[in-house]
Amino acid sequence: MYSVLWLLMLQLDPVRNAELLPLKNQAQECAIRKEQSEREYQSRREFAERFNRLVNALDEFAQEYNKTKGQGWPKKHADHLNKAFKSLQSSLEWRSGSGESR
Repeated sequence: MYSVLWLLMLQLDPVRNAELLPLKNQAQECAIRKEQSEREYQSRREFAERFNRLVNALDEFAQEYNKTKGQGWPKKHADHLNKAFKSLQSSLEWRSGSGESR
């Protein structure tokens, strides 16, 4: 019963509400910063994954190409390399178009 009255008093007290407003704003700003940080982390993680796919595709292509001593073209590996490169490139285009300065 006492806690209910205390809650009612807090809601009716305009001074208390004014005191809580900066705390509420700080909490919102903190949540926004955390969300931005999480988005940046996810973006970097996605870039790293795509970059690693490109490096792996390049390595596989080079190994197959070198097996034939340059006499054959490993089309399957070249296609994978092209796909990995386009995936990385589209990620970079998306990031540069989103207003980020990196």
